[in-house]
Amino acid sequence: MAARSLPKGGNIAIADLVPHGVGGLAGAGGPGGALTVALGWDDRPELADLELDAVIILTRSDPSDGGHELLLAQQVPNPHERPTATPPPRPLTGDAERLLVRLDAVPASIDRLHFGAAVYDAPTRPPSFRSVHGAYLRLLAADGTELVRCEVAAETGLETTMVFGELYRHPRGWKLRCVAQGYTGGLTRLTASTTAAHPVDVAAFLTRTSPARSRRTLAVH
Repeated sequence: MAARSLPKGGNIAIADLVPHGVGGLAGAGGPGGALTVALGWDDRPELADLELDAVIILTRSDPSDGGHELLLAQQVPNPHERPTATPPPRPLTGDAERLLVRLDAVPASIDRLHFGAAVYDAPTRPPSFRSVHGAYLRLLAADGTELVRCEVAAETGLETTMVFGELYRHPRGWKLRCVAQGYTGGLTRLTASTTAAHPVDVAAFLTRTSPARSRRTLAVH
């Protein structure tokens, strides 16, 4: 089965990606529903000074229940990685991040999960997505089959943070939207109205299978 491609703003129901129970998806959004969100970009050798950190934003349906919560991908627990593991060498090959989402375990109070990346804006590094090419988000079934892909590109070149895509609740079940929206101001723009999520609070429905590329925290950004 060929993977589908979503344009910016496009959306698709997870249940429509594969027949029920095929590819290890087990009807994502229902019992046992799980899939992998993979993020990547072209990490060419000449961009050694450009560092990106993947970002996850959790949106709650009731703003009084916390509104938006944010954490970096490297903060998401990886049950198979030692805390002292060294980062993989650069340039990276393949997906930069792989995050396993158990849709059936996402708390009912959370109705959206945004996935994106932010430039680590140290003075000696390029400050925007102008230098970032080939960025994408893709969904994988449990057997590694690519189900759908969203290509992401900066529009103005001034963006320092980009939301690649989002998983969100719908009357038909979970859906994926290709957001591909950029923001200036780095994580400050996103964190102005958000709180930091605690890794232990997401471990029941969100884990990481990719090696940690950085130990940076939100405070560092």
